[in-house]
Amino acid sequence: MRLIAFKIKNFRSIISTDWNYLSNDNITGLIGQNESGKTSVLESLICFYEGKITDDMLRSDLSFPEVSCRFEFGQGLIGKYLKTERLPKELIPLIENLETIEITRKWNNDKSSDIFISEEQISDYYEILNKEKRDRRKEIDLKISEILKAYTIVSEKRKELETKKTIVEDRQITITNEIAPLEKNIWRRSRKQNLKAEYDEELEPLKTEFENNQLQIEELKNKISEIEKEQSTQSPLASVAIDIDTNSNNYETTIAVKDDALSSVRELEQQFNLATNPAERKILQQQLEEARTIYSEANEKVSRIYLKLNKQKLIAEKLFAGINLENAKNEAEKELNKESEFYSQISMGRELFKFIPTFEFFEDFSSLLPNRIDLEDLMNENTSIEGYKAAKNFLIVSGLNPGFFEEKNNRILKQKIEKLNNELTIDFRDYWRQKVSNENQININFELEHYDYTHPEKSGKPYLEFWIKDRNERLYPKQRSRGVRWFLSFYLELKASALDGLKNKILLIDEPGLSLHARAQEDVLKVFEDLKEKMQILYTTHSPHLIDVNKLYRLLAVQRANEDDFYSETKIIDSKSLDEASTDTLSPVYALMGTKLNDQQFIQEKNNIIVEDIAAYYYYNAFMRLKDPNYKLYFLPSTGIANVSILANLLLGWKIHYVIVLDDDIEGKEVYENFKKEVYFDDNELFNNHVLKIDGIQGPEDILSTIDFKKYVLKKRVGITELNSEYVRNNELSGSVLASGFLREIQDNNLTMSDFDDETQENICNFAERLLDKLI
Repeated sequence: MRLIAFKIKNFRSIISTDWNYLSNDNITGLIGQNESGKTSVLESLICFYEGKITDDMLRSDLSFPEVSCRFEFGQGLIGKYLKTERLPKELIPLIENLETIEITRKWNNDKSSDIFISEEQISDYYEILNKEKRDRRKEIDLKISEILKAYTIVSEKRKELETKKTIVEDRQITITNEIAPLEKNIWRRSRKQNLKAEYDEELEPLKTEFENNQLQIEELKNKISEIEKEQSTQSPLASVAIDIDTNSNNYETTIAVKDDALSSVRELEQQFNLATNPAERKILQQQLEEARTIYSEANEKVSRIYLKLNKQKLIAEKLFAGINLENAKNEAEKELNKESEFYSQISMGRELFKFIPTFEFFEDFSSLLPNRIDLEDLMNENTSIEGYKAAKNFLIVSGLNPGFFEEKNNRILKQKIEKLNNELTIDFRDYWRQKVSNENQININFELEHYDYTHPEKSGKPYLEFWIKDRNERLYPKQRSRGVRWFLSFYLELKASALDGLKNKILLIDEPGLSLHARAQEDVLKVFEDLKEKMQILYTTHSPHLIDVNKLYRLLAVQRANEDDFYSETKIIDSKSLDEASTDTLSPVYALMGTKLNDQQFIQEKNNIIVEDIAAYYYYNAFMRLKDPNYKLYFLPSTGIANVSILANLLLGWKIHYVIVLDDDIEGKEVYENFKKEVYFDDNELFNNHVLKIDGIQGPEDILSTIDFKKYVLKKRVGITELNSEYVRNNELSGSVLASGFLREIQDNNLTMSDFDDETQENICNFAERLLDKLI
């Protein structure tokens, strides 16, 4: 896979970017002022790969980042990266037609993150699927609520009847206790008719009440029995509904516990970071570990309850469909198992993530070559040791493996090391063209040494020692200038990456030219060019020496939305819209043009041709190369038609011959007339020797036929009913980017004059003849 674009949300000064596409030739530079957000772009990408973020990466509103990357994989996503049997059948035709894939990492409020497939078509499929599930769950929740409501009403009614029955039964006991003594007294005093009548009168209402109560009890028993029957028919659904209700309450309670624990963790982390007293930090550390444990346990419990609820609701759905409880449980289990066999958005994202390129951030602590490193740390891959990555890179570039150091013969070992040092030095000098003195370039050496008695804890153990030598001095890397040490370590990083078999690699480099002389910065660009076929390189820079003026398509401009407001959001401008970037943002590009002029690499004694802008510079260069690559012509791009006269006056002051090429648009005609009047005082002969206006051409792209323009510049089939230059303006395309790509095709010999149609060839020949007529 190959990274072709990225999109960032909520990362430091970045609120949200559009898709930002990388250069097709694997070298992409980010330009912009200090604090514009260039480093944040690189850091967001390494966070996407590693999954780790820190508090200082969060925005002030504590919104959490989301980073998306689009990868190009060519054909064969299914089978090569994804298993057909794990794909829902509806997705297979969608995925088979994809040539790129979008993967997103989104962070949660506890700084954990989820990786998922975010390709629009695939996301839409899962969104529809999830919506269907949500709708079904809502329906189930509503039915469960109705079941619980009905069950509660019936239960309350049964409770009420049982309470009444209990009251009546208690009264029956009371009546029985009252009747017994009365009957006894009547039997004893039955001979006394007056007393018997008195007791009979008292006993009769009690007996009547007892009989009525007995009837009421029977009636209540019947009603309760009916309710029991009703409840028995509700029983499976009601039982599941009650369990769901209980677990839902537990879920909400546990969520609250989890949120409280997370708040405690954040507060304690902040206190710990601010604390300076060791004793206080120790106490806070213990409290922090306890809070993290509580949070972790609550988080796991939330997950368990959620899974349980999901299963219970699926069982309820089956019950509502008329399936008995046992079968509902079995079918729910089967459905969940089957569902787990298919990719979800997250599981598909995780699976594809295994195959994305390796992202690596070139940073100081691990990436700069140390003075020495223990062989044991290298062999055990102790990444916490300073300079580990650089030392490991040194071994890879040298072609060394652990077995090399097992050589017992000291003479042979030293001889091998000397040979490797020589080979490495020769290769390094191909890239580092600086000289320490007028005569000598530096040499790179490493040696295998052993600790002596001065290091009793390591005595006898081997270590590698590194040197950067010249004719006069032998110094450790840290004793050399930071620029030399940085470039050497950078060289080792790129060469090792190219050699370690990880072709699928993206190297992120922040300000590679910061410590380097201008010539050395150009050497960095040379290394990029040498290794671009083996890896992708994304770097930030302020330096014009790390920009190729002929390849502006490699650039992304980074600036604040409001450049006067340090707190405004970061925006990224792609190469197609560089003209929208501010002058300060584009200063490395302008400086590069100034440097080239100052170095006299553009201006010569003769054959200097001033053109309106950088797009014209690319196009006219391309046309003259097509006509004859042996012409020695020096095109000088102005920064807009308004500045053409400034550049012309400059050359006039230097008494250097030049020709101005102007388009036949409104601005071109105006400059044409003003220049004739103000500079040449209407001297037609002198004026015509210096100025060429191409009649009927409103932009250099109009020299191409519409067919050739679409075929070789736009490289797509579109309907164009206007001039090529109007099409570029109307569709807000970057003329400079299109033109630079066109010139590159010709420089690479991918296009020759014979590839173009008759109209284009005729226009180019006419332009070339008219231009050459005006040159000395």
